[in-house]
Amino acid sequence: MALLAQQHPDWTAGQYKATLMAAAKPHPDQTAFQQGAGRVDVAHAITQQVTSDPVSVSFGVAAWPHGDDQPIARTVTYRNGGSVPLTLDLEAEVTGPEGHPAPAGMFTLSASRLTVPAGGTAQVTVTADTRLGGVDGYWTGRLVARAGEAVAVTPLAVDREVESYDLTVVHRDRAGASTGDYFTSLIGLDGSAYRDVYDPDGEARVRVPKGRYGMSSLLYVPGDEGWSEVSMLVQPELVVDRDLRLTIDARQAKPVRTSVPQRGAAPLLIDLSANWGVGDYYFGFGLWTFSFDGLYTAQLGRDVPDTQFVGALASQWAEPQAPETSPYFYALNELFPGRWPTGYVRHYRTADLATAVHQFRGGYPGLENERIVFPESDYNIGGSAIVVPVALPGRRIEHYSTSRTQWSSELDFGARGEDGWLEVQAVLQSVDTRYRAGRTYREEWGSAPYGPSFPQPRWPAQGITRNGDTIAVNLPVHSDAAGHPGGSRHDTEQTALYRNGKLVGEQPYAGYGEFAVPPGAADYRLEVSGARSFTDLSTETSATWTFRSTHVPGDDWARLPAMAVRFAPSLSTDQSAPAGRPFTIPVTVERQPGAPAATVAALTVDVSYDGGKTWRKADLHRTGAGWAATVRHPAGPGYVSLRATARDSAGNTVSQRIIQAYRLR
Repeated sequence: MALLAQQHPDWTAGQYKATLMAAAKPHPDQTAFQQGAGRVDVAHAITQQVTSDPVSVSFGVAAWPHGDDQPIARTVTYRNGGSVPLTLDLEAEVTGPEGHPAPAGMFTLSASRLTVPAGGTAQVTVTADTRLGGVDGYWTGRLVARAGEAVAVTPLAVDREVESYDLTVVHRDRAGASTGDYFTSLIGLDGSAYRDVYDPDGEARVRVPKGRYGMSSLLYVPGDEGWSEVSMLVQPELVVDRDLRLTIDARQAKPVRTSVPQRGAAPLLIDLSANWGVGDYYFGFGLWTFSFDGLYTAQLGRDVPDTQFVGALASQWAEPQAPETSPYFYALNELFPGRWPTGYVRHYRTADLATAVHQFRGGYPGLENERIVFPESDYNIGGSAIVVPVALPGRRIEHYSTSRTQWSSELDFGARGEDGWLEVQAVLQSVDTRYRAGRTYREEWGSAPYGPSFPQPRWPAQGITRNGDTIAVNLPVHSDAAGHPGGSRHDTEQTALYRNGKLVGEQPYAGYGEFAVPPGAADYRLEVSGARSFTDLSTETSATWTFRSTHVPGDDWARLPAMAVRFAPSLSTDQSAPAGRPFTIPVTVERQPGAPAATVAALTVDVSYDGGKTWRKADLHRTGAGWAATVRHPAGPGYVSLRATARDSAGNTVSQRIIQAYRLR
């Protein structure tokens, strides 16, 4: 546009647009809906003399069935901006669904040759006859005008409507009156698109292709803040194979109510969601609210298989006046496979829920925190969560429902930005966990030191893996002592891979990267490092793995033979240990889940009290499934840095270093 404006500063926006479109270079295998006129050709546009008005031609929708269709005519006016007349040869190049060429007579021109005078215009009529074609769907292409080497293109399109019907939906409120206070939507279960259904008088009509649909409708009563009452009516499957008239009546909906054992608890979030399985994914509509007052639901139509539809009701509860210091938290998730509830009432008892006692250590002093607890249902429908800080150090007792649901959570640390959102500096996460009702679990968060770990993977290429001839690295390098996967912002960071001693590639991220490698067997060395200054703990973390690897056939990601040395010292809430005395550090070697089996053949642990400048060996002895490293802390405040090297029975190794792993007091 800027180049055209330099050539023609007096042109209007419409002239620029017309010239760019006429001069575009269309791709022969793309429809006009995919590319418009085509790819911009600036060199052609600079010398373009012929443009069309309109710049694209729509013949609209020819309603199904097509035996009585009438030909649709459009006039295209060509303008010659040059100083000599131009004789244009005209041709319509149109294809239909799946690239079928337009049959003779479907698109006709009133003239195949047209002379446009210098500085003047000339017209041609383009006619689309949708009685021809045979195949329903979008027919698109271009009207091409040629004058020697000069070419001007004008996109063409007509929708020869597939078999379609009128769907009329009448909306009635809980008093039985027609209402315009609603949101009704359709999702195509056979691949057709999402549609809104709305008319302010309460009776809406849409034309949709024949097929199966999911329908969700919210009928509400406006209130001072949002609405004072809402009914969510859902039809898991609506078959449209003729003209239909439906009534969505809020009087069919019944109340939704739940309660928890804790007196005084209030819901911070209520999430109702209707989820349809389309292909490999679920798509859905949801409602967030904060009170069960005035909340109603109803199913329309029949139940369906759970692979096609799942309803869900989730809620999260805490002390309403100060949720950030609430000593308790409830996270509930109820699923309705294959159906949508017509009302739902449940009063949970303590025995219905799992109890998890979470102990939070000091975390990162000076930073705020936010805790988020997500439901991970047995269906891939996602979930919602409320964001609430927790007291650090502190304790919160959380209660979870257990039916068809695992739970994951995270603890984010950061500073508030000007927009009020937390700008995350570090994060700790939990792996998906399936709890049992009536059981009590204990979990500790945020204990130093922070270092690499191999948690149970949530997706195939997590950890250190190989698929074919690609080695992928995706691992947490700042996990806490309890093994919660952790990430962090770094000042400097890097991941590098070497093959037989030669650099394959490097990425400017700690613990992340993908590397293409030759197929043959070779020795590899993977180096990961990160340095940070927003905290005084784990200021430098590094690890080096060595292993042997070769081509991995098939589509699956293979887990490479890697391990991590994990330290679990007993620290006070300020992440410190006593100075001036011996101190024992429990040590384990964590093998990557799914990696080839091997045993630990050798392990050494070193300690430093001067930031890694000098090291001394720790006394190490076996203790059951792990080891105990005994060190002697010097007197006075300071920091302890840790270093470890392990080798397994197959010859694979890991070397780790954590600078300022914990404090001395």
